[in-house]
Amino acid sequence: MTTTKMRALAILSISSPVTINELSLYALTEQSTMSRTLDSLEEQEYIRRRPRAEDLRVRDVELTQRGRDAFAKVWPMMYDLLLKMFEGIDNEEYKAFTATLHKMIQNIHKHEI
Repeated sequence: MTTTKMRALAILSISSPVTINELSLYALTEQSTMSRTLDSLEEQEYIRRRPRAEDLRVRDVELTQRGRDAFAKVWPMMYDLLLKMFEGIDNEEYKAFTATLHKMIQNIHKHEI
């Protein structure tokens, strides 16, 4: 399981369905990389892509039950790594970091970076 796959599964476990563009933005990954990742996840039957009813050019990505099960297996390792990354960082520093990161993501979306 690659880092990009884990990120995609994590995002989809809390926000599904999303578009490939949204998923790329949230995962901080190039769209081309995310598209290849989704091809692999779809082959493994962890996700499915469906045309959006109101605009058939847009494809929504959603997690399957098999994908939820796969994510449940990798989550403990991801959470352990998260705790290690924030070791020694107090709650106020963590809050400031996440607030700044959210603003940066909004700017990326706003300016289509």
